[in-house]
Amino acid sequence: MTSQIEKNCSRRIVSSGLFFAFLSILLGAFAAHGLKGIVSEYQLRIFQTSVRYMMWHSFGLTLYGMVRFYGGGLIKDASSFFPARLYLYGILLFCGSLFVLTFVNLPVIGAITPLGGLCFLAAWGSFMTQVIFSKK
Repeated sequence: MTSQIEKNCSRRIVSSGLFFAFLSILLGAFAAHGLKGIVSEYQLRIFQTSVRYMMWHSFGLTLYGMVRFYGGGLIKDASSFFPARLYLYGILLFCGSLFVLTFVNLPVIGAITPLGGLCFLAAWGSFMTQVIFSKK
């Protein structure tokens, strides 16, 4: 039986994933229609890369929350929402740093991007590990 706290956490995870998916569509449309002529072609590619990664990892975050909530106990460890946190950190660090790099020529911000990439890798890896080692 899933506790009410876990249901609420899973609902927040799914909602966060859906929010970031919505935001990635909004930002993608902005890139396609509002940024041309304002930023260089290179900067536009950086922005589009960030939007693409945000969408993929929003999907991962949503999927994780759905597996937690609707997975019939596939992932039961109520104390470990580690993959969800990593997806969020990855979106903030990786995508956020690329969005900033699009508009600000501050190369030191680029040093943050790989940390976000590591968070993405760790999120998928820990999600996979939780599924593989589930008792169900």
